[in-house]
Amino acid sequence: MEIIRGAQLNIDANIVRESILHAPKLKLKPKHINVLDVEKLAIVPQDADRSKINFQLNYLKNLLPSVVVKASFYDFINGFDT
Repeated sequence: MEIIRGAQLNIDANIVRESILHAPKLKLKPKHINVLDVEKLAIVPQDADRSKINFQLNYLKNLLPSVVVKASFYDFINGFDT
């Protein structure tokens, strides 16, 4: 979070959550992503079946770093002064 603040990017856990929800390969629904606070998320795998849980966790672990997170257009217009 310090790097994000230092770069003056107005990004918090809610923005990251929305970016994850819009990632086409992940196919996660809002009920699978919980915002714990402005810096933390909890992601629950889609399928709670014990035989598939390891596969789901590995799938998420591999794809989450490729999700593009960006600030809103409103932030660019206002110069990140919020």
